[in-house]
Amino acid sequence: MNLFKITNIGGKIIAGLLVLLGLISSVMIYSTDKDHLGNQVEIGLSLAYIGSGLILGLILVFIIRGIILNPKSVVKSAISVGVLVALFVVFYQMASDHVTLEGKSLEMVAMVKAIPSSTIKLVDAGLNTLYTLVILSFVAIIGTEIWKIFK
Repeated sequence: MNLFKITNIGGKIIAGLLVLLGLISSVMIYSTDKDHLGNQVEIGLSLAYIGSGLILGLILVFIIRGIILNPKSVVKSAISVGVLVALFVVFYQMASDHVTLEGKSLEMVAMVKAIPSSTIKLVDAGLNTLYTLVILSFVAIIGTEIWKIFK
């Protein structure tokens, strides 16, 4: 059996488990009356947490298996993750923890003031990283298409 077939089977198993977990949780919540809805939601959430943990465990098993079977691919992945982390660190250093609250409602002002400044800085850095990666991906797509025209 080919490595790609095993990976595809593993992905299908994980997707199937996610669908099954969602269906069970949905049926539990929608099949109860209003008086017992809180209990069913708690049971559904517990089931979702347990299932998500199991699925994450399966994903880690497949990742470790892939690393063992193809150790050369780890170098490229590590470089990619390193670039992403470095980009995030740069944007975190440039991020601001200031939020403009002019013209906002009193409820909005109270909610924003309750958020720690470190969280605001993380969100700002994450958004700037996302924007940069989206722009770079568009530039890469356009550059690839132009390269194909002249090749």
